[in-house]
Amino acid sequence: MIDPESVLYRKASDKEVRLCFGGHILMENRHGLCSEFTLHNPISETESEVALCQIREHQQKHKGVRIRTVGADKV
Repeated sequence: MIDPESVLYRKASDKEVRLCFGGHILMENRHGLCSEFTLHNPISETESEVALCQIREHQQKHKGVRIRTVGADKV
């Protein structure tokens, strides 16, 4: 059974096409806690757009939180 919300996506030009979702986790690195998890369409929204949206939402939910650095996994 194929989920109708999944899309065909290629992560890099030399990689194969796969049926997938985009998933992103906003982590607190010091203690390894997940503070935000987002599923999205990887074709309509880029990884950097989703990451910035997660940061904005996190700052709105937790007014006193100050984000110092942001990192990303290597592709």
